[in-house]
Amino acid sequence: MPNKPKRTLLLILLVLLTVLTTPFFGEMKTPLLSAYGACRTSVMLTKGYDVWHYQGGSADSIFMHEFYFDDGTNTLFCFAVGVGPFWIAPWPGHTIVARLGKEDYYGVSP
Repeated sequence: MPNKPKRTLLLILLVLLTVLTTPFFGEMKTPLLSAYGACRTSVMLTKGYDVWHYQGGSADSIFMHEFYFDDGTNTLFCFAVGVGPFWIAPWPGHTIVARLGKEDYYGVSP
């Protein structure tokens, strides 16, 4: 039983550390462990007419960030939700514009 208070304190500190680092990981523009990284991965799985280029983003709240990408024809927006370094972007949404040309997976420019 003497280990129970130590475990509880350790768990509380871990949860606090995760929540307090959320703004940092939400604002980072790295391919991993960030809101941008989650959206970038989601955008890479979306067909476009050219490479998706990052246009900007904003924080809707501490736990939700929004990013915009453009391929020259379509604009794609992506919401990432997360806490600490754990972020997901369930689905990107984009404008659909008819264009002659091949729609395919071209990737994301940083």
